[in-house]
This record gives sequence, structure tokens and C-alpha cells, in this order.
Amino acid sequence: MLNLKYVKEGNIYLQFLIIFILTIILFYEIIPLLYFGGIRVLVYISELKKLSSFWISTRIICEIILMGPVFAIIYYFMMKRLIVEIDIEKGKNKYYVALIEIGVLTFMCISVMGHTIHMLFDQANRVYYNSNDGMDTSELYSLLYYSDEWLGHHLIHIAYSGYIAMALITEFLGENHKRLRNDELIYTICCGVGMGLMFGYSTYEGQAAVLVVILCIILLIADLIIILVKKINILERPILICTIILSIIVICLFIWWVVVFGLKPYYPYIYQPSEM
Repeated sequence: MLNLKYVKEGNIYLQFLIIFILTIILFYEIIPLLYFGGIRVLVYISELKKLSSFWISTRIICEIILMGPVFAIIYYFMMKRLIVEIDIEKGKNKYYVALIEIGVLTFMCISVMGHTIHMLFDQANRVYYNSNDGMDTSELYSLLYYSDEWLGHHLIHIAYSGYIAMALITEFLGENHKRLRNDELIYTICCGVGMGLMFGYSTYEGQAAVLVVILCIILLIADLIIILVKKINILERPILICTIILSIIVICLFIWWVVVFGLKPYYPYIYQPSEM
């Protein structure tokens, strides 16, 4: 059972991991399930001089707000806490910190865009599907499908991969690293497994599985280079340990899925459960 003292005290990088994964679970898996029904939004179409409306799920509204701006703001303050550990007077650290801050803000924007596009176009996709007895290859549906399944998913995974990369770089530049205790190491491994399974889910469903695997391969190679070149003790770096575990799980899940079900001759190459 999670000892909450690690959220308040102890290794600051382990705190980041715990808060990061618990916030995602809370905002994406738990809170949206508490909302039922939806609202009907009135829209006056000026060009037609007519009043219209559309229905939208409260779950969608909740998820857009929580996983978009709210999560981004929480991540921003978590990163501000990590950046404090960097000695900006050392070498070129002040320039690296500036780049990290730009990266954090960039990925925050991409995250908000991704969740908004995905959820709204998912709703539009569903409305079109129900109104036209299924999918078709019309230009309108192609736009809806692309925005929902391709653009939205890709932006989200780029943002979260960026979130993790910024935290990893910040940990690398930070000072005063201490060897993790056994219990801290267990929590770190659990975070890595949990994040690996969450990211790996896109290997089974969604159009961004190949992108996620490519990003995880890049991340794993970067981790190994950092360890070998800088002679870093990984037992002092919880985010580094977490990203290694995460990347290995996602890559292994993808390979297993391809071995079992094969590949399609076109992007995104893998078969989704809905296609089986």
C-alpha cells in the first residue's frame, strides 16, 4: 500500500513520479466516471438565422478540462519544483533551464490541444456515425476520423512523452542525488510498470501505437547513452529507472502484439481490437 509520506517528503523525483501517475489515474480513470448524462448546448447560426443545438457528454467536458489545462498546470508546478534542484551557476545550466522551461510550456500547449481535439472530434465522430448508419469514406467523415483517431491521439502522446523527457533532463541536471532506499526503489518500479502499461495500452487501441513505440525506443537509447557516457548510478535516479521500465514494457507489448496478429501494409500498421 502506498505510504503517502513519499508525496510530501523524501526523494523529490520519486514524488514527481507518484503525483504524475496518480493524477492521471484520478483525472482520466476515476473522476470522469462520476459524471453521467450530458448537456444540450444552444447555438444560434447567424447565417441561417436559426437556433440549433447539440448534445455533449459531461464526461467529455470533464476530461477536456482535467486532462488538459488542470493537469498541465499541476505538471508545471511539479517541474518548477524539480528545476529548483539545478545549480544555474554551474556551466551552461542557466541556458538548459531556459530550454526546459520552453519545452514544458510547449508540451503543456500540445497536451491541451490534443485532449480538446480528441474529445470533441470523438463526440462529432459518434454523432456522424449514429446519424449516417455507420462509417463511410466521405470527406467530412474522413476529417472527423483523422482529427479524432490520428491528430488527437498523436498530439496527446507527443505531449506526455515530452512531459517525461523534460522531467528526465531536469533530473539529470539536478544536484544532490542519493541512493534510493529499498522501499523507494519498489515505488519507483511500480511507477515504471504502471506508466508502461498505460502507455502500452495505445499499442492495442488507437492510431498512435507506432509513434509511441518510436518515442520509447528513442527514450530508451537516450537513457542507455546517459548511463554509459556519464557513468550515472541508476539507483540514484528514479525518473531514469522509470523511463527504462516504461520503454521496455511498451516495446515488448508492441512486439508481442505484432507477432500474434501481424502487421497491416499501411500506417498505423497494427490491427486494433475493433478490427478483429
